[in-house]
Amino acid sequence: MTGQPGFGRKDSATEGSRANAKGIGSAWGQPAGAPPGPGAPPNGALGASWGDPVPAKAPAAPADPRVDWFCRQHGLDAVVERRLRQLAPDAQRRVMDEGPIGANPSFEVTSRIHRIEAWEHGHHVSSFCARHIVSPQAQDALKALSPDIARKVMSTPLTSPDPSSELLARCNDAGKDSAVQ
Repeated sequence: MTGQPGFGRKDSATEGSRANAKGIGSAWGQPAGAPPGPGAPPNGALGASWGDPVPAKAPAAPADPRVDWFCRQHGLDAVVERRLRQLAPDAQRRVMDEGPIGANPSFEVTSRIHRIEAWEHGHHVSSFCARHIVSPQAQDALKALSPDIARKVMSTPLTSPDPSSELLARCNDAGKDSAVQ
């Protein structure tokens, strides 16, 4: 046996540090030796209990009382109300501030949502293309894709020395994949 602490020989410094470590507790505020709390995730899993390093789910945004009022005031059906609530707060505000609603409120609000989503999609495409400095041909190919497919194409940055060729290849691949499905 060697004379290293913890390898077959009792060392008073090692024993003392172990004794001290036993009384420290966890880095997340639980007392030493305490069993996990109720609903705690299994050892090594990330959960949403107090002190976990990463929450299991992002907290939901608080409901905007103006959205509640708007939906009740105009008698929107449940599907349209859910789509309105799924929008970002800024987009919700734009839908509600767009002006008077006609005879068919659910249709009118759905139309507003589509228009705002299309504008946001166009803005994201233009921003992506400007950030990566791609050719007009590559930008047109990206704009021609459906919003969901374009979102997938834009989900990772362009890394090749020729970003226009890389974007065109991604658009062609995405177009082929969507045609197969």
